[in-house]
Amino acid sequence: MGKYFKEGRREKGEGRKIFYFFLSSILYLLFFGFYGCAVKPYHSQTRLIMGTVMEIVAQDEKAIEAAFKEIEHIDDLMSNYKPESEISRLNKDGQVKASPETLAVVKASKKLFRFSEGAFDITVGPLIKLWNVKGNMQKDASLIRIPGEGKIKEALSCVGTNFIDIDEKNSIIRLKKKSVILDLGAIAAGYAVDRAIAVLKQNGVRNALVNAGGEIYCLGKKGFSYWKVGLQNPRKKDGVADIVKLRNRAVATSGDYEQFFVYENKRYAHIIDPRTGYPVDNGIISVSVFADDCTTADALGTAIFVLGKEKGEQLAKRFKNVEVKIITK
Repeated sequence: MGKYFKEGRREKGEGRKIFYFFLSSILYLLFFGFYGCAVKPYHSQTRLIMGTVMEIVAQDEKAIEAAFKEIEHIDDLMSNYKPESEISRLNKDGQVKASPETLAVVKASKKLFRFSEGAFDITVGPLIKLWNVKGNMQKDASLIRIPGEGKIKEALSCVGTNFIDIDEKNSIIRLKKKSVILDLGAIAAGYAVDRAIAVLKQNGVRNALVNAGGEIYCLGKKGFSYWKVGLQNPRKKDGVADIVKLRNRAVATSGDYEQFFVYENKRYAHIIDPRTGYPVDNGIISVSVFADDCTTADALGTAIFVLGKEKGEQLAKRFKNVEVKIITK
């Protein structure tokens, strides 16, 4: 009997050793699995798409390629510069059979139009064309012409998201008035970033950064640390106003510092107030919006820039998990 209990104690001890061996093996594999993921090299690729430099940073080059294809797909649908895009055909014909992507962006735009009381408006196209900020940036000051009140009033008669009708059942978007021009420049890039992130996730990527010229989403971490993003100083071209750490979070910045022209010592920025017809001049020079998705961050950045500091902050409070950093003159 004593021998039995002695051998039993020995067998129990051996079982405990086997248990600890397997436990330590599992912990070893977990640690070095995570470590291996962290030290695996990151690849960075940049391409000129949607009129800006698009950058994707991730550890899987095939996934990066798939994400860029998705961004190009969004550009093919929503570009104002591609005659066969859905938005170009809508602007030309007044009606289009829309893809789920275009439908989603237009619906989101209509919602923000209501929330912002018209400060965010994708029918701002006639005013953008009239002011021609990009063109005036390249002109000598003596050749610049400021539009008269009559021209601005005429353009404003075609501005208003209420001119857009959506037939969800048949996926058709219609424009209720001729000369209405949709421009998704204030929301499409953010949406493209979100779609790129979705494709990266579908390809098994857990850590990545997608940057569409300032519209950024940070997925997971870079190594063992959060992603670090520098917010540009709006009055110093190569300066940084702040450095933020992000994980599973988006940030988008709207400002008057990249596209503008100066006429008679006055700065005219590319962001037009769709309610007045004039470039925004309310003391704000930069707005950075932090949100759970880049579509919201991108669109809210423009809306808040137009509304001004006080009303813009009030608008931001209507959205869950949104933070705002505003820089004024």
